[in-house]
Amino acid sequence: MEECVISSLESDDHQLLVAEENGEVVGYLSLQLLKAAEERARSTGCFRLMLNNRLDAQSFQRDFYPKNGFQRREVANFVKALN
Repeated sequence: MEECVISSLESDDHQLLVAEENGEVVGYLSLQLLKAAEERARSTGCFRLMLNNRLDAQSFQRDFYPKNGFQRREVANFVKALN
């Protein structure tokens, strides 16, 4: 997996979304998978995709989502842990 990720990052025709938790990489999502999710959403009648992205995440810093049609909204995102 790591070799695949490294070769994808080195290529201009590949983009990856990196899932992080507490600063640790926990998974990857390719542009192709994002597009497949969009198609699935359209085919099931969804009219909008929404996501959260940390401001310090590489995908945010690289403008991954705006480059793929997402618009940044000026809204507050609140989370409450229920432990």
